[in-house]
Amino acid sequence: AGLDALERGELEAARVALERAVGLEPTDAAAAEALARGEAAEQLVAITAHKERAEELVARESWGEAAAEYAAVLALDPTIRFAREGHERASARQRLSERLDSFIDRPDRLSADGVLAAARRLLDETEGVEAPNARLEDKRHELRELIEVAATPIRVVLISDGTTEVLVYGIGRLGAFDRRELDLRPGTYTVVGTRDGFRDVRRELRVEPGGEAPSLTVRCQERI
Repeated sequence: AGLDALERGELEAARVALERAVGLEPTDAAAAEALARGEAAEQLVAITAHKERAEELVARESWGEAAAEYAAVLALDPTIRFAREGHERASARQRLSERLDSFIDRPDRLSADGVLAAARRLLDETEGVEAPNARLEDKRHELRELIEVAATPIRVVLISDGTTEVLVYGIGRLGAFDRRELDLRPGTYTVVGTRDGFRDVRRELRVEPGGEAPSLTVRCQERI
């Protein structure tokens, strides 16, 4: 019955029948061999299904899910080459996608010099990717535009009183002045004013990409 089911491709029925046969006569080599053949056929079906599913996911650029399908194949047989290579490729693409998203989803981070430099290095790295796909090209284009915006300075105006010493964190000490213009990249800056005999003031200056030139008044006016 098990062999007949195997011939018909009814693998589950074949396994049930052959397991019963081996249970009735554990020393029967023919039954054991047939059961092993049936298990191998079931495994092949499972591997083929995972492979086809992985290829569909790769075509949709769902790299994390594709890697999981290849991992399922390797769990059945760790020696299969296409699964090993596919898992490595899909995992690498998934990591690359996540790294791109880390900048695209938080463009405000690009105001920091170190983050902007890291984004530029990643953009250069994507240029060397073999067989780039549509989603990767879209993310690469989006990141390139974000880098350009983040790297374009915007003129800002600081107003003071000629006696308050002004410091812009990340830029430096500007000293005392009545009016000062600066070219700052988009981002959020902390501006501090100090003056002997007066309470320090702390202001936040937000420079929006593509926005109007902002101005900020920094004066120490409260005596202590």
